[in-house]
Order: sequence, then structure tokens, then C-alpha cells
Amino acid sequence: SCRRRSCPTCLPLTPRPKPPPPGAEAGVEPHPAFADRAIPARLRLGPFHLRGLGPEDLDADLAALRESEAALIGLFDDGTAWPEGITREQNLVDLCWHRREFEARRSFAWVIADARDDAYLGCAYVYPAFAAEARAKVVWWFRSAAEEALAERFPRLFLDWLAEAPWPPMAIFSVHGLPPAP
Repeated sequence: SCRRRSCPTCLPLTPRPKPPPPGAEAGVEPHPAFADRAIPARLRLGPFHLRGLGPEDLDADLAALRESEAALIGLFDDGTAWPEGITREQNLVDLCWHRREFEARRSFAWVIADARDDAYLGCAYVYPAFAAEARAKVVWWFRSAAEEALAERFPRLFLDWLAEAPWPPMAIFSVHGLPPAP
């Protein structure tokens, strides 16, 4: 061995570090149960299209929130009056947060759209519990003007999907939905 600093034969081998998981580069760690799972941002679910909720949905989301405000207050069971009085700027912050959480695989939020014409019907959310990896809170809502017969099909389709791959086995400890689950 030649002992030169630049000689690849003499240099100690150091393993290449693993790339950080998505989101970690910005200091946001994925939820442990989802670090290695690819949860789809787009999905056809029966008569619905799910697509990741984000800032591009601002106008449609704000219109749906304002239309359905009275029905949505208290839906998340978090002690707040959301979305009462929500401003465009507040909603934009919420939508950016949802996008970032989805990308980091910490929580998941989708627009629920009608597969026939892509009309904005509402939203669906999965909030994994960090205290217990195998538990999640699930919430969905449909705008007041959504076709009732169509909206009533969503809960069973969504909950059945959450019980399949790519989702990890998890207990859903809290379900809040408009319309309610059967």
C-alpha cells in the first residue's frame, strides 16, 4: 500500500450515507408507520377521484368551506369552530400545510372530486397518531350542495380502501364524516 491520501486503495472505505426520507431534508420526519409507504396522491375510488389537497385548490376549497360552514363546525372534534370566518389567507396556509404534511408522509389530505366531471365535492383526511403508530383519525366532508346519494357512497369506499395496501395495519380510533359512516 502506498499511503498516499488520494489513493483509493489506501483510503478507508466509508459507507455512503442513506438519503434522508422525503420531508426530512427540511427537518420534518415522516410518521414511522409511513416512512417506507407510498400513499397515492391521486386515486380513483369508485365514482370519486381523490387528489392531494394543496394550494391550487384554494378557490374551490374556500367556496366549499363557506357554503358548508355551519355543518363543518365541530366536525374535527378538536374544540375549534373551524372553518368559521376563515379567510382566503388562512385557508391558503392550511392548504400549504396539508401539502407539506402529505409530502412528508405525516398526514394525508385529499380533495374528493366527482369522477364524472371532476367537480369539487369535499375533502378526506387521515391523521396518524404519533403516540401509537398503528392508530389514525379519519375525517371527511362533502359540501352542502353535493348530491346526497353520491356522498353516501363515500364512507364505505374510503374506509375499505384504508384497510388495504398500501396502508399499514392500523386501528381507526376516530371517524368523523359528513355524511356519517354507515
